[in-house]
Amino acid sequence: MAMSNLQTENDNTVDDAPSGDDALDRDSPGRTAANIDEEIAQVLRERDRLLKQQQLETLRREVITLKNRLRGDGTSCDTTPLGDTPIPDNAGPVMNKRSVDETLPICNVRPRIRAKELLLYYGKNIKEHQNWTLDARNIFLFSPDDFPREQDKVIYAMQYLAGEPKETWFRNKTRDYSTVTWEGFAKFLLDIIEDPVNRQLHIAQMYTDAVQLPNQSVHAFDSYLGTLEAQLPPYSEDHMRTHFFTKLRPDIQAALTMYQDLPTTRSNLVALAAQLESNLRKGNAAKSKVNPSPNAHAGSKSGLSTKSAEDKDHKPTEGKAKGK
Repeated sequence: MAMSNLQTENDNTVDDAPSGDDALDRDSPGRTAANIDEEIAQVLRERDRLLKQQQLETLRREVITLKNRLRGDGTSCDTTPLGDTPIPDNAGPVMNKRSVDETLPICNVRPRIRAKELLLYYGKNIKEHQNWTLDARNIFLFSPDDFPREQDKVIYAMQYLAGEPKETWFRNKTRDYSTVTWEGFAKFLLDIIEDPVNRQLHIAQMYTDAVQLPNQSVHAFDSYLGTLEAQLPPYSEDHMRTHFFTKLRPDIQAALTMYQDLPTTRSNLVALAAQLESNLRKGNAAKSKVNPSPNAHAGSKSGLSTKSAEDKDHKPTEGKAKGK
């Protein structure tokens, strides 16, 4: 039985050993140049196939990138060097010069416009807060891919804090930013400037007392009201339209009442009021040219007739200037 097992193992060992022909083909000096050339050609074909496969995957990724850019920042094309594609270590000593060094021109790339940098925020007053947060929101809107999460917006903006806002934020905020929101961050900075309750009462009083100033344009007044309304609980469209109308200058209100059907939205009412304001200004300017004020005539006469009198006694001839 032992001899039988030994004989079986010897037979298996003999079967598993390479034959004389295989050993001669791989290692012996007797291999012909034709056989070696054929092996080299086969390896080169395999390498070229792998390189083309890798190039195909690279092109597919470029197509996806270009589609995303067309949907995003408006970039319609790209130029990608194939030399940036990593080459496998086992690609062999003979490299495909065309696939490595040449550039694949897809099309011209339009340079990406960079968003403006935020200014340092010191929290001096509400106006600075409004302008600073508005600039930040414009940056987020301009580069949405750079700020996909709320915490990204906060982490970006907080590096521009300075003075008391910076000290207060880092003193009160924990290091976990996973739950922060931009609106919460902006409100935190606003509360540093003024107590929320007092601010609400103050803004409500300012909103109630707001009236269009004599030299204030319709659009400037509308912007001022909008700034106040942004800090108050939401009003209805009808309320904002009516409030705007009642706070306009009397001459503009009178011009608006000449219309049988006033606009039903605040924005349309602002546009109509601005048009009437411009017409009133032009009309007043035309009247002043046709019928100059008496003071204007008196001033022009005094400039010509009072020169000699003033030279005599160095006293202004006020009576002559007024036509007395």
